[in-house]
Amino acid sequence: MCIHKASSHGVFVMLYGKGVLVTGKPGVGKSQLVLALLDRGHHLIADDLVLLMEKTKGKVWGQGVENYQGFLAVRDVGIFDINQLYPSQVAKSAPLELIIDLYDAPIDLAFSCNHDVEAISTTTTVLGCQILTYKVSAQANRPLALLLECILRRDLLEYR
Repeated sequence: MCIHKASSHGVFVMLYGKGVLVTGKPGVGKSQLVLALLDRGHHLIADDLVLLMEKTKGKVWGQGVENYQGFLAVRDVGIFDINQLYPSQVAKSAPLELIIDLYDAPIDLAFSCNHDVEAISTTTTVLGCQILTYKVSAQANRPLALLLECILRRDLLEYR
């Protein structure tokens, strides 16, 4: 039984069994990033409206709206039926482990000593749970799918 429920605007995907909520302003590139992730073998859970719920204490899960699950709307292109394009790459739900907040303006890193690149990460409280969050620039020519996979591998997956 769900303790809490909420909804969020964004695209929810599953990478390596971990749920990732991609947020950002309209037109920033959320859907294009998700298409690239699908092409790399990952799974779509929800587009545009993500239903969030705390199934167990301290763990938030995300899922899509039933009638819209499996569809991805891409600006200037239209709606894709992911079940047709990427058979078996639509998942029902996943635990929310990471939020990627895309933005379209570069952040001035001049504040950093010697212009070192520092991660712009924080946590976001979702239904009382702390979720690791990264602000990532969606500037052209960045391999966002690869960057997201590497963030997930570095920060959330255990290596042996």
